[in-house]
Amino acid sequence: MAHKFVSVLRHRDMRYVLGAYVVDDTASWGYTVVLAAYVYGRTGSTGWIALIACTRWVIGLIISSYAGLLADRYDRAKLIAASGVLCALAMAGMTVVVGADGPLWLLPVLSALDTIFSAAVRPATGALVPDVVPEPDLIAANALFAVLENVVIVLGPAIGGLLLLAGTPDVAIGINAVSYLLAAGLYLQVRTGSRGDAAPEDEGRFAQWSAGVRAIARTRAAVLLSVFLGLGSAIYGASIVLYAPMSEQFGTGAKGYSYLLAASALGSVLIAVIADRLSAWSSLAPLLAGALIVEAVPFGLSAFVHNGVLGAALQACSGAGIVLLDVLAITALQRDLPRATLGRALAATGAVALAATIIGDLGASALVSGPGLHWALGVIGIGFPAIALACLPILIASDRETAEHARALQPLIALVERLDLFEGASRRVLEQLVSDAQRRTAAPGEVLIRQGAESDALWLLESGVLGIEADGRQLPDVRGPAYVGELGLMHNAMRSATVTVREEAAVVRIGAAEFQEAVESSASSASLVSLAGERLARTTRRRPLPTRAAG
Repeated sequence: MAHKFVSVLRHRDMRYVLGAYVVDDTASWGYTVVLAAYVYGRTGSTGWIALIACTRWVIGLIISSYAGLLADRYDRAKLIAASGVLCALAMAGMTVVVGADGPLWLLPVLSALDTIFSAAVRPATGALVPDVVPEPDLIAANALFAVLENVVIVLGPAIGGLLLLAGTPDVAIGINAVSYLLAAGLYLQVRTGSRGDAAPEDEGRFAQWSAGVRAIARTRAAVLLSVFLGLGSAIYGASIVLYAPMSEQFGTGAKGYSYLLAASALGSVLIAVIADRLSAWSSLAPLLAGALIVEAVPFGLSAFVHNGVLGAALQACSGAGIVLLDVLAITALQRDLPRATLGRALAATGAVALAATIIGDLGASALVSGPGLHWALGVIGIGFPAIALACLPILIASDRETAEHARALQPLIALVERLDLFEGASRRVLEQLVSDAQRRTAAPGEVLIRQGAESDALWLLESGVLGIEADGRQLPDVRGPAYVGELGLMHNAMRSATVTVREEAAVVRIGAAEFQEAVESSASSASLVSLAGERLARTTRRRPLPTRAAG
């Protein structure tokens, strides 16, 4: 997997994205620890800590839909940079409040503003990454994010702890404000253009937002991936409450909370290193169910543990499960969902995960306060694996549907590969290209393309003969296998010629959106560019060129 990480880091823009993430998240974790300690020191109550945390979660849940809309409306790297500047202002205000021991009610308000300003960052980053790295490096990129995320979970609180020892909580929060500006500067260095299709003038705001939900609802696989991400997040939310009483049971006292957090992060790092190999499995169903079981079962076993080392080892296993689940599910969504609505789709999935986190947190708190810690551990350790096993037949059926769909598309994929349209295009890119293609027989005399019309599709010709006419001039016929209609799509221009069926033809219509998405995901082949140049020369009379078969 190390060589895969190296491959990811060869991409200039990905280095900036990862660097910005590390800078920002390390400081943010330090600030979170410092703020909790500061508030507890002033009030002697965990209620204020819970208020600030829940405020962030609830605000994040409410605004997540609009955040996804922003992630698909503007250039994603620039959007994240602008978010960083606004968050820096919120943190600067919090620095002043903490430094002056100002009104406590300002802290949840400023924390909520920070959440609002940063809400678009996750969906925008998730949608940006597939444009920054090629599809073969996508799972390695997500795994590298998981590795860094868990390194940061250890490093950030440690830095926060050192600043607490120095007695400077306002400095820690001020550092977080500066980190936002540094991260914004790094995002401004990203050259890759990445945006969706959400535009204010196209349709209503609700219709634009719901496009992400519809993209997920369109396939059972995407729905199941979102459900499993929610289940994993519910366990994570519960762990926030459970780690404190668990550490007391393990005999490690108050410090045990940080030990369990570090152990979970360590397990996450180790599994992320091999996530790429696991993703090569042909069936995703056992991996998703297994990952959820691996995340949940250690909590159930912890009910019988009174040793700190063993308790930490169990949480390392649990951390491995949640990262494996996240990496596989998010990568699958990035690969399968349309790029134009990916930001909104990931925001919708993020909202599900955030709601599940809140439910897990509150549910665990209620169980610990009521029946007790062992009941909470038992519900997670037994209940969630039972859900995973109950869903396994549905997951397997979804895998079969996906496999059958792929087999049905194989003839069209073979045709696209034979015509050499896209250089280095992955199987998934080609599947997306032909997934909504319309395959039919065209009778002699039918006009497929009319000169001067909008360029709305690429036409593949499996067999038959097409006649080409431009400005009243008859151009060489096109015989299958071949393709026509690429000129207008590649140059974003009106149709330059009329294409008419001369002999009965088997044709395939591929929409402009699918063609453009394939172009963005992989390079146009040399033969596609060359043929487009020749056809452009013929239709515009720029210079005489020898005729060439379209295949």
